[in-house]
Amino acid sequence: MARKVAHALHDILEAIERAEEVIRGKTFEEFAASWQLRWLVQRAIENHFRSKPSNS
Repeated sequence: MARKVAHALHDILEAIERAEEVIRGKTFEEFAASWQLRWLVQRAIENHFRSKPSNS
């Protein structure tokens, strides 16, 4: 069980790191004005949770 939690946390942190790479150097205003940036960041997080079974 602990291994599943650790793996899930690792995946979440990896998704956050990738999202950070995409938005690094951008202002909030640039982020808010760009549907592409918002879409990429949202999907980075959402896809992680969609791809995981609900009981893991």
